[in-house]
Amino acid sequence: ILMEGYSKEIAFHLPGIFELGIVWQPFMELLEQDDSVLKTNAKFGSIYGSPTCIWNGGRNTVGMAQFTRKQLENVREFMEYHRIPTRFTFTNCLLTEEHTKDTYCNLIADIFCTGNNEIICNSPVLETYLRNKYGNGYRYISSTTKTIADKDKQKATAMENYLEELNAEKTRLQAEFDAQGDLESIENKDKCELLCNSTCYANCPNRTKHYEETSRNQLEQGDYNSFSTCDGGICSYANAKTRDHYISPEDIEKVYIPMGFSNFKLEGRNAHPLILVDILVDYLIKDSCKDKVKEYMYKRLWTHE
Repeated sequence: ILMEGYSKEIAFHLPGIFELGIVWQPFMELLEQDDSVLKTNAKFGSIYGSPTCIWNGGRNTVGMAQFTRKQLENVREFMEYHRIPTRFTFTNCLLTEEHTKDTYCNLIADIFCTGNNEIICNSPVLETYLRNKYGNGYRYISSTTKTIADKDKQKATAMENYLEELNAEKTRLQAEFDAQGDLESIENKDKCELLCNSTCYANCPNRTKHYEETSRNQLEQGDYNSFSTCDGGICSYANAKTRDHYISPEDIEKVYIPMGFSNFKLEGRNAHPLILVDILVDYLIKDSCKDKVKEYMYKRLWTHE
C-alpha cells in the first residue's frame, strides 16, 4: 500500500452534512489551511444526509429540529463554496403519492436544485415525482435500503437484480457484497459505490424491518431509536471493523482499486462527532498527519471554537 495515499484517484461519499455540521465546518477549514494532509488521490465525491423530514430514511435516524430556509441556504452555500455535491438521503420506503406534496420536503428540493446535487432514492413514487418536477436538476442514486439481495436468497438471482439496477437510468448503485468474487463480473464498476464500514451483519435478517420502522417513525414522528432487534452495533466504528465485509483503506488499495472500483461510501451520519473524526482520518488523512489532524479536530470539537 502507498502509505501516504491511493495509487489511483477515488471518490469518497461521506456522512452527516446536516446531522454533523459541527464536524464538517472545522474539517473543511483545516483542509483550506493545508490540503496536503489529504491522502494522495482521495477526493470528495459527496457529503450525504438530510434534515428531519418525512422523505428521509435509513436506520436509527437522529431526530432533530427542522432546518430553517436560511439554514438550508447556508448549507447549500457551504457545499458550493467547497465544490462538493450535497447528497440527500430521501430513502423513506413507505412513501405514497400524497407524501410527495409535503411542503417542507419540496422546499428543501427547491433550494438545492442547482444541477450539482444528488438524491439517494428508495421509493419509485418519490423518484418519479422528482424526475418529473426537476428533470436533470439532480443526479439519482439507487439506495442500499432497497436490500436487493434480501429479496431473493439465491445468490445468482440477487446478482441479477444488482446488475439490472446498474443498467437502469441512475447515476450509481450503492451496495454491499458478501464476496469479492461477485464484484469481478460487474462491467460498469464506475457506477458502483462500495459501503466500507457497515455496522450491520452481512445479510442481516432484520435490515428491511429496520428500514421500515425508521421510515414509519419519520412519517408518524415516533421514537427514532425504537428498533430493538439489533445487537447494539449501530454507529459503532469498532464493531464495523469486526465485520467480514469491512473494507479498510488497505483493502481499497490492494483489492478494490485493482478491480476497477473508484467510489466508496462511509457510514456514520448518526455517529458521535469524535467517531466521525476517526473515520475521516483513517480513510482520508495521510499517516504522517493523522495525529496532527486528530488533535486539531478534537480541540475544535471540545471547545466549539
